[in-house]
Amino acid sequence: MAHLSSAVSAPLSVIDVEQKETEWLLREKERKLEQVQMQLLLYAQDLAQMNLQREKAFDSALDVLMAALDLRDTETEGHSRRVAEYTTYLAQQAGLSGNQLAIIERGALLHDIGKIGISDSILRKPGKLTPEEWEQMKQHTLWGYRMVLRMPFLNEEVARIVLHHHERFDGKGYPYGLAGDQICLGARFFAIADTFDAITSNRPYRRAAPYEVARAEIEKGAGSQFDPDIVDVFLQIPEREWTLIRERVSAQYPESIWAWKQSPIYLEAQPAVAAL
Repeated sequence: MAHLSSAVSAPLSVIDVEQKETEWLLREKERKLEQVQMQLLLYAQDLAQMNLQREKAFDSALDVLMAALDLRDTETEGHSRRVAEYTTYLAQQAGLSGNQLAIIERGALLHDIGKIGISDSILRKPGKLTPEEWEQMKQHTLWGYRMVLRMPFLNEEVARIVLHHHERFDGKGYPYGLAGDQICLGARFFAIADTFDAITSNRPYRRAAPYEVARAEIEKGAGSQFDPDIVDVFLQIPEREWTLIRERVSAQYPESIWAWKQSPIYLEAQPAVAAL
């Protein structure tokens, strides 16, 4: 027992002390590293939350812009939201995902934003535009491009969709007469979705045509107006999918511009507006 007691109380060697100090220092470094990692994680979460809030605010601002455009362009109310959904779905079916879809969705949504700069005498003219007026109308692609470049959370890829959305696969579009792969991919998806919505939606001068008419028109335009590879993707999608998208967009925006235009406040304001 005396031997055991002396062994327990024996002083630590220099090597033992240094080893324990080293172990303590390592534990301290690990603890501090864990603290730093936790702080970085919390910072990243806060930053992500801030960005999410800013993006939501920006998306709300986009909704206001779209509503303002719908009020001015009486022929195409709701068109931007529908065609954005159609374009995104078509791109998804072609195999695109993630950030590519986000870019395409926003480019499609904002495609006509440049029309805010078109005078009402041209934008709302009931008859055919003169050659001079038509040249003015075509400028909306350039004005929209410049506007989008100045918006936060957007980039050159989104702006190019706005710039190219009236180009044709055969090079007969505007503003630059681009052809084939010169047209950005998002705008090539958009061209088909835009035509589909135009044909299947009511206009003041005609009723909406059925799905079969739109399908035939898009199939006929493969290689001329439209990218033939994307047309092939469109033709593989059942009619029911497009109907579901349209119904979802209508349900998502029950406070439609059409409803606003039927309100007494809007109707009472029209004589005063017409007199200006």
